Amino acid sequence: MPGIKSSLCSYGNSFETPRHVLIYYKKEQIQKEELKRVGKGGLDFKKLLNTLEEIGVTSHWIVHLEHLPQFSLARLLLYE
Repeated sequence: MPGIKSSLCSYGNSFETPRHVLIYYKKEQIQKEELKRVGKGGLDFKKLLNTLEEIGVTSHWIVHLEHLPQFSLARLLLYE
């Protein structure tokens, strides 16, 4: 993707996928409170995508996370 130098997380050797950022990425812990609420207290990837409410909150969170530039066009089209 243009502008993306590497698919690896800058904090480790894992690929920086939405799943990785949702579950393991430590930098966004404070912002994950809404995800934990929707995930019934945890950050289980399948639970975060189980119902329409969970999918809505999770996708909104991912799109607004500026650390994932692959979602910048969606952020621009949907929210700006």
